[in-house]
Amino acid sequence: MFQPLGGLPAEQTAEGAAAIANAIQALEVQPSLPALIWDDGLYIAAQDHCLDAGANDLTSWRGSDGSNPGSRIARYGAAGPS
Repeated sequence: MFQPLGGLPAEQTAEGAAAIANAIQALEVQPSLPALIWDDGLYIAAQDHCLDAGANDLTSWRGSDGSNPGSRIARYGAAGPS
């Protein structure tokens, strides 16, 4: 059982509290990453999937047409700065 500080709820893990503590320790020394940059192609790919998932009762990353995140990104534009 991992008990975080600050009154947050305890977490039961299969790996144990030490694994969570090790992960937190590693993240605390990880250098910051650059800010995310908006990308219209990624937005449209995500919107397309959300609309498809809602209309077809999907609960997966795979679209009703067999598409996957990579094929949707390729359809609407490459990932990266616009």
